[in-house]
Amino acid sequence: MKNKVNTPLIEKLGKKLFLTDVGNEMHNYARSTMQQLIDLEETVEQMKTLQQGHLKLAVASTANHFVIRL
Repeated sequence: MKNKVNTPLIEKLGKKLFLTDVGNEMHNYARSTMQQLIDLEETVEQMKTLQQGHLKLAVASTANHFVIRL
């Protein structure tokens, strides 16, 4: 990823490694993306087991039900 953004993602201070501001921002986006994928998988599973989804109904009617007979 470093090559994609053309800036360092980690910096070394002594023997320790730290995320740069850009590295920290990328980490946040990566975590958010992973959570969205987990949520998507759960939603798809719920839809496959009919725990969640959409149902569309259509009803055909005739005028006989709405017209007063004379």
